[in-house]
Order: sequence, then C-alpha cells, then structure tokens
Amino acid sequence: MLRQTLKAFCILLLLAALVSSALALPSQKGYSLKLIFHPGLTYLYRLDMSMTAWVPGSKTNEKIAVYNASEDMVMAQKVLRILPNHNAVLSIHTNEGRGLNNGQVFKANTTAKPAILTFAPNGDMISFEHLPRADANAPLLGNVLHSGAFSFYGVFLPRHKVSIGQAWVRKVHINGITGKKSAIVKSKLIGWEKVGLYHTLHIHAVLTAPIKVQLPASSKNKNQQDEMHGTMNTVYDTDLAMPQGIIIRTSSLSSVIVYIRSKHSITPLHLTMQMGNTLVNN
Repeated sequence: MLRQTLKAFCILLLLAALVSSALALPSQKGYSLKLIFHPGLTYLYRLDMSMTAWVPGSKTNEKIAVYNASEDMVMAQKVLRILPNHNAVLSIHTNEGRGLNNGQVFKANTTAKPAILTFAPNGDMISFEHLPRADANAPLLGNVLHSGAFSFYGVFLPRHKVSIGQAWVRKVHINGITGKKSAIVKSKLIGWEKVGLYHTLHIHAVLTAPIKVQLPASSKNKNQQDEMHGTMNTVYDTDLAMPQGIIIRTSSLSSVIVYIRSKHSITPLHLTMQMGNTLVNN
C-alpha cells in the first residue's frame, strides 16, 4: 500500500514538472498576444499615478517644482459589447479615489458619467466619449490622457505571433502630442511570470515620442499662442494572463523634457510621471 502511494505521488510530481516545463518553454509557433473581452464582465483595477514638473533654477543643478500631483483610484471596467471587427466597447467608472494636487487633498469624482472607450484586441484605443476634461494646469497630461498615448494601460501588442525573447516595433500616432510625426514603441516578450492566480507573459516596452503641442492663448493675449515641443520617453512593463487575455498589472515611468516657446522667451520644463495599474478582483 505504501509503495503504491509513493508511486502515485511520484507520478503526480512528474506530471506537475511536465506542466511547469510546458509553461516555461517558448512555443515553437509563438504566442498570439491579444486582449480578450467578454460582454457583461466587470474588472476592477487600482490605478496609482504621480506627476512632478520642475524648471531649472538660476543656481547649478537647482530644480524649482512647479507642479506636483498624485492619485490613487479604483476603476471599474465593464465590457458593454463586442463589435463585428472584434473591437470592444468599455465603460470605465471611478469607484473611489483620492489624491493631492500641489499639496491640496481632493477626492475623485465618483458621480461623473462613465467614460466610454473602444479598444482593439492589440490595445489600441480607437475612440472615446466622456473622458475627464484636460487639466488646464497640466495641458500635456490632459493631452496624453485624451490621445490614447497610454493605449490600453500601456499595451502595444503585435499583430503577429511572437516567441519569448522576440522583439517588435510599432509606430503610434498620438493625437495632440506628436503633431504630424509618430511615436516609436519597441517591445519585447520577456517570459513567463506567476502573478497571483495567473500565469502571465511579461512584456517590456519603451516608447519614444516627439512632442509638439499648441498651448491655449491666455485671456490677456488672445492673439499670442505659445508652443511646447520636446521629447517623451516612457518605459512600460506589462503582465498579460494567458490564455485568458487579461491585463493583470502594468507599470510605467515617463520622463519628459519640453521647451515652451513664447514670443520673447524659451522656457525648459521637465516632467516625470509614474503609473501603476493592478487587477484587484479575480
């Protein structure tokens, strides 16, 4: 009886090892990386975001902060419907949240109409309605949120199968940010990671974007419109659950340097922005 029990236990260990090996080894044909949406399902994500802007001071290495903001929110993402072309229409609502805006505590607006966004399976944001209006004190941030620069939480999936270790490059036009030019996103499939209950494929990506933004004219000088130009570099790390096609967590770090050109001066402005997004319901 003991020998039979030990034999069964050894077989179970062998099967477990085979399953683990199958998950860890790259697929010979590669992986089809795509988001899978199911109508009616709601996912909760916790979004942590912080942003700092500063300008150089008169002294060497002096930094003068001009803007600081941070926010912690729980977002409900509900799949409303799937379109014939496999794009998904999502409703995104803020369930709870609070933050700091230049030291002032604020609570997130939980009564606002949900944003309606349409995403493609590769993460591209196709269209949007009812997004929060751009923050007049941080026009670049407002433009980024309205332009799809973060895609589906920073997901820029390939349109073809890829194997572990394989890289791909995509060009992305960012409305209101890049002008007539495009951003370049270089991504790489790193490997398998266990995140909570999920087996995920880890993706590392770097976005480089030229910035060209026309700033709103001031109330005093309606005929004078300043221009902001520079570069944005963002590093993304994403865990995509397989085979579920669900984003489990993402993180990003953006570094931006822009020059605000007015009639009589050019002012350099530096920004850093961090964002983390984690699925909180299974």
